Amino acid sequence: MIPENEKILTNYPFAKLEPPIKLVEGLGGYDGTIGDEPGGEHKGIDYVRKVDGEYVSFDVYATNDGEAFWGISDKGWGYFVNLRMVVGDTRFETIYVHLEPSSINPKIPQIPTDGGKIDFVRLEAGERIGKAGNTGNTGKYKIIQLHFEMQRKDLKTNERTVIDPYGLYAKVSSGKYPQPGESLKGLDHYFVSDEPEFANHT
Repeated sequence: MIPENEKILTNYPFAKLEPPIKLVEGLGGYDGTIGDEPGGEHKGIDYVRKVDGEYVSFDVYATNDGEAFWGISDKGWGYFVNLRMVVGDTRFETIYVHLEPSSINPKIPQIPTDGGKIDFVRLEAGERIGKAGNTGNTGKYKIIQLHFEMQRKDLKTNERTVIDPYGLYAKVSSGKYPQPGESLKGLDHYFVSDEPEFANHT
């Protein structure tokens, strides 16, 4: 069971909208729902929103308190924000991927490209991060989406692992996940509540 002090996710990384944002790919393996190769390895959760049959962008918010920076990945993420929170000897990282470049909150600093020291900025849960986009490798159809990834690092051993915020870890699993707004009761998840709040959008 996940200790209560490690349940760090205060809210979903988006607001409650109509039409709603949907979870379309789970952690473990792709279902191929939005154009990725079915069965391929997947290390996060993908969310999309469709309006009148078209994929559209939506605002992305911090799921937890922490220290943030943004960067550009040539390994598929495109533009992303990394938000770090330390609990005891563990550092949790929530990572918001495929963001629109011009949408990133201007208070968040970019990771130095020369390998220099990162000047982190403090964010509160629910604070705006940016907008979902299609930067990086978003599948052959370049679909607008938010890839939400969660990692934990043991600060004693430096071991890093990808973790499932919902606690399912089921390969090819998007159909097994509750949709945003549904109860998480019975799951060993990282949210502070079995009924997570949506981000308050302003």
